[in-house]
Amino acid sequence: MKLRPETMWEAVVQCDGRYDGFFYYAIKTTGIFCRPSCRSKTPKRENVEFFFSREEALRKGYKPCKRCRPDLQTSIYDPNREWIQEVKNLLETEFDKPWTLQRLSKRIGISPHHLQRLFKKETGVSPSAFSNGFACNRRNACC
Repeated sequence: MKLRPETMWEAVVQCDGRYDGFFYYAIKTTGIFCRPSCRSKTPKRENVEFFFSREEALRKGYKPCKRCRPDLQTSIYDPNREWIQEVKNLLETEFDKPWTLQRLSKRIGISPHHLQRLFKKETGVSPSAFSNGFACNRRNACC
């Protein structure tokens, strides 16, 4: 795919994930490179450099963004899934502990409201409902 700089810049401004894997952009002032879909603050155009591979950006001395993780092979990196999986693991393995939304959010490192919203979006239930359902299944009794 032949991409013009104007097209790539527009993809960066729009955080357009359709271009992920086709190119990367680096910010000269921060020394970081990202995927086009990165939701970080839009840089100034004059500070942006485009690359068609991760290796090219790395050779130029740029470091991968910790938000969009362009260094990973997968085209879609979703840190939310990792947080949700960590919460599910805690609730499943430590079901006998009195987990509250506040304790879970502190353990994961995100706000209670954000954790509740992400967890419900991913699993369809709140952390509390997930925990109660799992605890019932572990005890082979209905709560």
